[in-house]
Amino acid sequence: MRRSPGDRPVRLTPLRYFTDREETEEGFGPVVLYAELEDPHPAVDFHTEGVPHVVYHSPSGLEYGYGGSGPADLALSLLAHWFGVNALTLSRKMRLMGAQSNRAELTDDERRAVNLHQDFKFRFVAPADRSGELVIGRAEILDFLREQRR
Repeated sequence: MRRSPGDRPVRLTPLRYFTDREETEEGFGPVVLYAELEDPHPAVDFHTEGVPHVVYHSPSGLEYGYGGSGPADLALSLLAHWFGVNALTLSRKMRLMGAQSNRAELTDDERRAVNLHQDFKFRFVAPADRSGELVIGRAEILDFLREQRR
């Protein structure tokens, strides 16, 4: 989130989301999720920011390439970022509400992210190649969201 000259927050549009992780002697290191954002500044085409982990299913971190808890948190974190939801606030709410959460306590955007994250996981995150980079573009996300409205 950037600040405009009048000190009002300006939400930058995500162009794509992508992952990064280091390969270590023991295998792969932790997954880090990034967003490449359009920048309204005329001299810059885009900039990259880290996407915070919404901790719900997997306190140990984000993952992709299978249908487990790490991929579920990656999907939830990405959608929370897309909808402009604060990751720490949502993590706290989800922890307090537990698995049988009362979703009435969530904001509309938080609820959308939570309600869609499992379908998003199975559409994009679980089928990804674990040994490669996961990249999900804006057009793919918009298509997914349109399909979910039907």
